[in-house]
Amino acid sequence: MPMLSQAGERVIELTVEDADAGVVVLHETDQGVLIDPEDIPPDTIARQALESLPRIGTPECVNCISLNDLGSYREDSRSGKGYLSLRPDLMPTNNLRFFKPREASAQFLQRRFAFINNFTFSVRDAEDEDTAGIGILQSSLSLGPLGVLETGVRHIENGELSDTRRLPTKLVNHFIDSQISFDLGEVRTDADPNDATIGITGFRIYRNFSTRPDITSRPVYDFFTLAERPSVIELYRNSQLERRQQIDRPGPVQLSDYRPSGSGKVLLVITDALGTRRLVETDLIVDQRNLGRGVWDFSLAGGYLRDAEGDIDKDAQAASFRVAYGVTERLTFGLLGEGASYQETSPLFSGNDYLWNAGASLLWNTAIGQLDATAKTSRDDLENKADSYRLSWRKAGLLGNRYHYSIGAAGFREDDQFTTIGGRRRQLEGWRAYAGLSFRHVFVSGNISETDDIQSYGLGLGWRAGRFSMDASVQGQDDEDPLFTLAFGYSFGGPVSYVQLGSQTREYSDKYESFLVARGRNKTNSLNWRAEAFHEDQTHSNRGSAGVGWASDHFNAAYEARYQNERYEQFADLGFALGFANAPALYAGRQLTSNEALAIVDTQLPHVGFSVEGRSSQSNRYGKGILPVTGFGRRFASIDTSTLPENNLVQRTLEEVSTVPGQAGLAKFTLNSPAAFIMIDGVPAGEIINVNGSDYRLYNFGAFAENLLLGENRIRYEGQVYILNIDSFDDSLPTYTLGRGNKQ
Repeated sequence: MPMLSQAGERVIELTVEDADAGVVVLHETDQGVLIDPEDIPPDTIARQALESLPRIGTPECVNCISLNDLGSYREDSRSGKGYLSLRPDLMPTNNLRFFKPREASAQFLQRRFAFINNFTFSVRDAEDEDTAGIGILQSSLSLGPLGVLETGVRHIENGELSDTRRLPTKLVNHFIDSQISFDLGEVRTDADPNDATIGITGFRIYRNFSTRPDITSRPVYDFFTLAERPSVIELYRNSQLERRQQIDRPGPVQLSDYRPSGSGKVLLVITDALGTRRLVETDLIVDQRNLGRGVWDFSLAGGYLRDAEGDIDKDAQAASFRVAYGVTERLTFGLLGEGASYQETSPLFSGNDYLWNAGASLLWNTAIGQLDATAKTSRDDLENKADSYRLSWRKAGLLGNRYHYSIGAAGFREDDQFTTIGGRRRQLEGWRAYAGLSFRHVFVSGNISETDDIQSYGLGLGWRAGRFSMDASVQGQDDEDPLFTLAFGYSFGGPVSYVQLGSQTREYSDKYESFLVARGRNKTNSLNWRAEAFHEDQTHSNRGSAGVGWASDHFNAAYEARYQNERYEQFADLGFALGFANAPALYAGRQLTSNEALAIVDTQLPHVGFSVEGRSSQSNRYGKGILPVTGFGRRFASIDTSTLPENNLVQRTLEEVSTVPGQAGLAKFTLNSPAAFIMIDGVPAGEIINVNGSDYRLYNFGAFAENLLLGENRIRYEGQVYILNIDSFDDSLPTYTLGRGNKQ
């Protein structure tokens, strides 16, 4: 018999597919049988798919999921054992890969109509100045397979100044399976990620790995070891367990396709059946520009340059390219170039008919750190030439098991004749070095740099012990007196989360400035506030500011007041969005980013609760609802069965919705009403009648129909059509008798 630990809970031995049984706790609720996902053996279920399942909170289990959402479950009440057969999408792959291989099947993403409008209003008011305000409208319109049209307008009111301008307009389209995106209109070049971008009116085509989040194009790491006997292999990154795998038979073992989410030290722990433990460790640095072996990245742009006002200049043309290739998992090599030509009538003409830049880049992860190098050369028609380079090195990891460190250095130089694609000459030269070390409750850091003969430095020391903290720093530049800062802080619970009190002064100065900083937020993190005050002892001058912000599913708002030298000024911001899709539903809520889309959820019935990506809503009177979702890919919408009308069942509690940024996707739930008996006056038993397209045999007690719908139902017999309207199901198994009054 199952053991009862307390009311509503049962402890059983659970077998998932063919995996060994584990003891878990099941929670009996009015929403069904629930289980904590942490109780499910980690190697028996696809964890990523598990995270997408809807959560149901109870006092005993705040993060539970329904067993019905996992698959088919049966239980032997005599032995106290349960057996769970998983849904196909929840079954784990039976290999030692950490992630799916790069080769993935094509995806069909929905590109439905959507019209998204972000509104932003800002006001600034100061005692000695006119009130200034700005309003911004950013819009995106889905054009189906043609892509998304992005545009907007900005209006400024500042005293006598009143100015309205159109924001950059472009058409964006994505070729999902090729991982390529195309922009047409007012775009920006991106030849060198370390350099400024230039606005042009033309096109840009580029590799966009985010279109397929299920395919990882970044470096992967393989680990080779030997298991002399059955073993358990655990992989830790910065002391955090990321994977545990059991090896049931001895022999060589390869763990492939490990794609870390951050830099640090990776530790592989192999524990065999006798308890013998071996350690394999390595350092790594993760950079989003680093490509996996054999992976290409590129960008190509061209068009007319835009002037400082954003207007097109047809007398100046520009183009740029960038290409990179993953030579190995740790080495990425790239080429880049850009060029421009000018007519003398161009406002951007500076004496050059044309100019071009070309260069190469190298990103190399080595055992002693990551090396990032870029070198470029500049030429023009006047035979001016100059060179430019940037070189940086960094390393991060662990010293022993307690000390986290990061260290790096960078240098850069541009000759005084180096010319950018926008026609601007510049000269830059400098270097920077930094280091940081943290252990237990203490961390120290330091940096020193020089740019164009201006030297600066900084040192920092921090200490954390429970709720208390202490921070000390010194900063200096050239021959100026260094600035010393000492502050003490305390973290609270509740609406006041942190308070810091400190002072700062310069060496050989009698001027001390003390400050008080406080900040807090509510339990849901929707409301946050901060306040800070500074007092200078020598002149008795004061300055300070206070602000409050509200971020909810409906709108974003912020207010800030500042005071300095007897002068007050205040700022207020408000932002919200309105979204429309090809369904009788409206999205009205917080502002959406350019990487978000709209998910249309069709529940078939009004006032039914649903959720997508942790956000919840309710369908309108048409049975439709809209929620924002992130970017590309597939996700699941879940329906709250407790909000369904009585005697209405849903075929699946989860429905897939696929989206593209700026467009809409649809998740449609199918409802099944309970069965009923159908009788027709004058029709004898044994005859066949058709109910909503399905044939049923008529017996003395009627035809048992299982596909009835709320609303209109059509029943056909020998050319006659009968209409049955059902508003609700009051009985568990009703009987409907049709007569002449039901004929069409």
